[in-house]
Amino acid sequence: MRVVHDLGALLFFVTGVVYIVIQTYISCKAYPFGHVSKAMCWTRAGIASIASLALLPSILFSSNNWTFFCVCLCQVS
Repeated sequence: MRVVHDLGALLFFVTGVVYIVIQTYISCKAYPFGHVSKAMCWTRAGIASIASLALLPSILFSSNNWTFFCVCLCQVS
């Protein structure tokens, strides 16, 4: 049951990151033409960057992969 929870959380987080990256791209392309300010583009870019950077540790240190990561790390040293 834990695997289902982890996969659901990962799917939710990955789709959220993809959504904010696409939204940032659209906002920055629509900047001169629409009602989007340059500050909004930079704000969305900052949030997208933080979310993208947080994606890797969330995948690496999930409960199922954490044991695998520790075992591999212990075998190397």
